[in-house]
Amino acid sequence: MAGVNHELTLTSELNPSAADVEVVKNGLLAFNVEHIGLEPRSASLNLFLRNLSGDVIGGLLGGWRWGWLYVDKLWVQAEYRKRGAGSRLLTAAEAAAMAAGCTDAVLDTFSFQARDFYERHGYISYATLEGFPPGHRQFLFHKRLTKYESLSRRRALQIMPATRGDAKENERKGP
Repeated sequence: MAGVNHELTLTSELNPSAADVEVVKNGLLAFNVEHIGLEPRSASLNLFLRNLSGDVIGGLLGGWRWGWLYVDKLWVQAEYRKRGAGSRLLTAAEAAAMAAGCTDAVLDTFSFQARDFYERHGYISYATLEGFPPGHRQFLFHKRLTKYESLSRRRALQIMPATRGDAKENERKGP
């Protein structure tokens, strides 16, 4: 084992080659599949709320893998907060994930962000990182997605794929 350190070179690369990145990704994927028995069925999810001018006033970026929704980013412009915009984005993401067969959702938020919002939507904090970022906390959340919830929030599925030019027309068609 001691000889390994002399045989290997450790590098830090700001712009690694795509091939090197793929070696790491594919190596981890193969390891995971060996232990789980299946490859992850994954997809990206990018939802946007636009005003009548077509400008983005909020959005949710995430996706799913192995049947779990992961919300990476959820943001709503300040003047649209506490008016249902964030709920509309989160509900639509959950509904799309359930339609794709997801059973659970995970996300995180900081102490100065939206902890109460996620708790109101049924998310349970399962871990807290004290001092991340400095002077604050990061909360990690989980939620079991249910079909009952999906039915009660069916209107959230009325997501219109839109180009900027179609935003006004789709706004009139939306919920």
